[in-house]
Amino acid sequence: METTQEIEEAVNNNIEQNKGSSARLMQLATDATRIISFAGEKLTEIKESGFFTRIRELLFSGRNSPSSRMAQVPEVTKEEFEQMKAFAFKTLEALNERNLLAADAIITVKNNLNTLDVKQQEIKQAVIKMAQRVSDRFEKLENRVSNVEESQRLDTWISGIEVDDRYGALPETIRFLKIVKDYYSRKPCNYSRDELLLLRKALRYAGLDFKKQVSLGEIMDSLIFELQDFDEQRYLEITRLEIKDTSLLTGKKLSNILAVPSFVSIVELPESKRRLQPMVELLQEEGDLATDYATVLQKVVRKDVAKRNNIDMNIKMPLCDLGIELISCYSALPSLLDESSSGSSGSAKTALFCPECGAKLDSDSAFCPECGTKVE
Repeated sequence: METTQEIEEAVNNNIEQNKGSSARLMQLATDATRIISFAGEKLTEIKESGFFTRIRELLFSGRNSPSSRMAQVPEVTKEEFEQMKAFAFKTLEALNERNLLAADAIITVKNNLNTLDVKQQEIKQAVIKMAQRVSDRFEKLENRVSNVEESQRLDTWISGIEVDDRYGALPETIRFLKIVKDYYSRKPCNYSRDELLLLRKALRYAGLDFKKQVSLGEIMDSLIFELQDFDEQRYLEITRLEIKDTSLLTGKKLSNILAVPSFVSIVELPESKRRLQPMVELLQEEGDLATDYATVLQKVVRKDVAKRNNIDMNIKMPLCDLGIELISCYSALPSLLDESSSGSSGSAKTALFCPECGAKLDSDSAFCPECGTKVE
């Protein structure tokens, strides 16, 4: 059991160790938002997820490697889970108060907080206030000096969007995703506030209303409709990050590394369609056979994404903010993937727990110091 002081110390230690990595701080913040949204009865559904494992390790194991995994971990109690949620709240507050989140991560955290489907009224009000404070932080950001060469590349690209047939030929929502990915390819990291706001200009030149209020549910519905007549491989090339060996990042690994429902759901959509196809076909057989496949799929995907992430698919946000959120995810992934790969090769330490009593063990322990059980 962790005391309030121990939780605060864990928050401070973890932030201090990771403050040099904007990607790790972004991952930590988005992991925290996911933990907050789940109630105790959801433990069995999320205990194997990447965000749950990372938060638990950071709070209880004393290990701060982002890619380590607990071995022989006892079941999480509801009391421990509440402590994890307290750790998550304090982490978000500390990151915001110390102005440690990058401009793009601020928008991502704000969007994530606003879409949480929190049932407990007290927690919901706290989340709403936190989201507003995070949003205010973005408005107060001082603009950094931009990289002149990168800014020029952005300006040159944006100026040509309006007459570029490659954009005009794309369906509207896929066009939006293409603009986002092309922005990232020209400016992959270290965004100033003004550089991010250039995305508004890019979207406008592409014939898109950057101020339009959209929900993740509407975006997913639109993509399902557009993908009826759009090549799936082209969609993957537009939305997915290509990793070093030129293969595409799988949805499962993506969702374990980055707990951002909008980004993961959009990138995973072709996989989700295949996974949910049997259910869609069953619903068509049991219901109105006249209902077209895409309409049924839209309903099933909405429910699937909402349930797995505990989010409200109907919460609106400006289209530009969603775009910044996606850019933030693209920007964070390369370094998070590098850390994940180095951890899986055996360089990361793994926290051990006694299989009998659950006490934490040192890496070289032969016997549990609490109950004396021999450790294999």
